Amino acid sequence: MDLRNCPRCGRLFTYISKNLCPVCIEEDEKEFKKVKEYVWAHRGCSAVEVHEATGVSLEKILNYLREGRLEARGLKGPLLFCESCGEPIDQGRFCPKCSDQLVRGLKGEENSKKPSYSTGSGKEKNKMYLADRIIRR
Repeated sequence: MDLRNCPRCGRLFTYISKNLCPVCIEEDEKEFKKVKEYVWAHRGCSAVEVHEATGVSLEKILNYLREGRLEARGLKGPLLFCESCGEPIDQGRFCPKCSDQLVRGLKGEENSKKPSYSTGSGKEKNKMYLADRIIRR
């Protein structure tokens, strides 16, 4: 069990996936819903307008975009830029081109690092039997 203090309110909570306590997560979800509804109703507005109308900080609005929970298509002007090449993007951290390059690079490294467990012949050649490997040691 991983216990942490909430960075917003200081409450002690059991960390599961977000670094916020359940109360702050609920507040964050309410703020996200406000932002999402405002952007949906007022297409083409700027992030500053969203901030002023909803009271949600610009930093949180940009975090929603980086997390991919919100798209900048409904907002005016480029708000986010690819962390690799600097191209304007609608959401996330990387543009589709750089994201594809990262995925291809990771898959290439993954294939070269796969261990070979061929200890037998025939059917057993492509399988690894853990019990056999433990007994042999």
